[in-house]
Amino acid sequence: MKEKIKYVYHGSTHQGLKIIKRNKSTHGKAWVYATLSKAISTIFISNKGSDLYYYLSGDGTENNPIILVERKENMFKDIFNVSGSLYTLSGKNFISGKTGWAAEVVSEFDENVIHEEYINNVFEKLKELNNKGELKLYLYPNRPSFLPKDNSDLIPKVIRWQKKGINIEQFFKIYPELKEKYLEKLKRGETMVITMKEEGKRFGVRVGAIIYNEDKSKILLENQDNGRYMFPGGRIDVHEDSDNAIVRELKEELNLSTNLKLKYVVEMFLSSPKTKYHEIGFYYLTTIKEETIKSGFKSLDGDGIFEWISIQNLENHKILAKPIKEKVVNKEITNEKLEHIIYREY
Repeated sequence: MKEKIKYVYHGSTHQGLKIIKRNKSTHGKAWVYATLSKAISTIFISNKGSDLYYYLSGDGTENNPIILVERKENMFKDIFNVSGSLYTLSGKNFISGKTGWAAEVVSEFDENVIHEEYINNVFEKLKELNNKGELKLYLYPNRPSFLPKDNSDLIPKVIRWQKKGINIEQFFKIYPELKEKYLEKLKRGETMVITMKEEGKRFGVRVGAIIYNEDKSKILLENQDNGRYMFPGGRIDVHEDSDNAIVRELKEELNLSTNLKLKYVVEMFLSSPKTKYHEIGFYYLTTIKEETIKSGFKSLDGDGIFEWISIQNLENHKILAKPIKEKVVNKEITNEKLEHIIYREY
């Protein structure tokens, strides 16, 4: 962690704990999970909740408030009608950047409890935190405008779960009305994306957006939970042109509509120890107000976290589109004139 933090927080239904022990979770590592926010850890006291029940984003900082959205009526009464404890731990051993969420930190050691706060009812506590302005609580049917009313933003996530072998029957039980959309999205993802794979080789065609803030001191990137960052965007579908693809991707990921100008056509030939990648990319230029997308915004179309990164610090971030990164770092993007780039590592 770049900055030392004094305390972190861990929520649990178990009371009276003196030590928080490591636990192997979705990331496959034996870690103690904690957050930088008491409000977020209060949410995690309940072990009944998941992305199927709520939308959660933000890290609790002034510029990135916590947003908690109830997806269906009375879900919060069900999952948060529990008691538990909020534990304060020393931040000494905790590191960030391991899970792809800025609010979450992990430790490779069992951690001693410094302080325990008993929470009699988590739902009532969340309403109290909302009244204090420590989180923004949306109870059904209220929700922010960027979140689809039919909860269809869950579909890409559920498709990834299914591909990883995770049982998704609960999704269909809760959202039977989304089954047809799920099957349509699954079919499109399997048959329509322009990509080819064979042993040791990959080819793809994608679009990306170079999104500056107002004074062009920062750009918006997607943290993909593995130390890699990407420009917002994605794969182009068969029979889809790049202009429509970038509009679709920004809408799906960020619910963002903005003026876009094609700036770069990039042919990249990237090499890794096991695979050679050939990618054709269409990169579009735009500027938005930083407040439009808060740093820490969770993708509506995946697990990625969007962050505003200072151009001054961009060199320290691993970005797959290396030639575009170089253009941004060197401040070479001074006009909207279309350019063609060929970048080879092999």
